[in-house]
Amino acid sequence: MKMTTRIFALFLTFTILSGCAATRQARQLALHQLTLSTIAQRDVHAEEKLDVLATSLVQMMKESLRIVNPNKALEYVTKYAADNEEAIDTILSDVSKWQDDLNILEKVAVGARLLNKPYINDFTDLFPKFRRKYKQLKFLYKLGSFFGMV
Repeated sequence: MKMTTRIFALFLTFTILSGCAATRQARQLALHQLTLSTIAQRDVHAEEKLDVLATSLVQMMKESLRIVNPNKALEYVTKYAADNEEAIDTILSDVSKWQDDLNILEKVAVGARLLNKPYINDFTDLFPKFRRKYKQLKFLYKLGSFFGMV
């Protein structure tokens, strides 16, 4: 009888912890979606939009790499990509238009500024790990090709 009670208690604890993780992941995805959709629609400088997008991507990469179950991690990344595809496309389009209008010296200055951004080191460290874990994701190639990583 005691063993049955322990097993039940362990199962209940696991269920509660799993529910908490799922709830936390849902909140994280909702926050990413709110942030990206808001910045995509705001009339702010394209560099600021890029900063917000890159920060969100780095945070999502960290969150997904913490998920132990590979199926749930893939589901998390796929949901992030699906929920934010329109906002990401808008932001990348705005950034491309902005970069097209820059002369060569301005592009060099922007590149130098980007190297000093706090998310760049995290992004370059996480991207190879992320690519190994999610090598079949179309979304990954789109982002990697934009940032020159693929």
